[in-house]
Amino acid sequence: MSAVAVFSFGRVKSQRCPNKLLRPFADTTLTDILLSKFARLDVQTFFCAFEQGFARKCRDHNIRFVARDERSASIDGPICDILSCLRDVDFEHLLLVNSCLPFLRLETIAQFLDWCLLDECKPAFAVLRRPTYFMTADKQAVNFDIDQRTRNTKTVEPV
Repeated sequence: MSAVAVFSFGRVKSQRCPNKLLRPFADTTLTDILLSKFARLDVQTFFCAFEQGFARKCRDHNIRFVARDERSASIDGPICDILSCLRDVDFEHLLLVNSCLPFLRLETIAQFLDWCLLDECKPAFAVLRRPTYFMTADKQAVNFDIDQRTRNTKTVEPV
């Protein structure tokens, strides 16, 4: 397992702004801006997408391309399905960089990595399956029948 990787992901079928990552922007594209920064980082980087236009951009910048399936590139959630391509990526730490931030400086990314790793700060986002009982704030059952007579976490639907 490698320690750290920085990644981003994209798709062309955005509802609000279709093809935003590959359309012309300041004589380039948002994807090219991001990948040129990734190419200068001192850690491993990759970009996840379904469409081949992104694969070409990754080749142009010598950035690893990780293929998403078509479904993950066409849904708005849940995030664990959108980023299902990460199941085969083997890193101890992953930093997700939003690909729609053309003014994000390379130095900011590097400083954040240093802050997280060298100072032992562990900011995190995780998606875990939990086989236990979940209720909403207004006491509605999320993953079980509220009228059950007995409770057994072995039979509850994981969330």
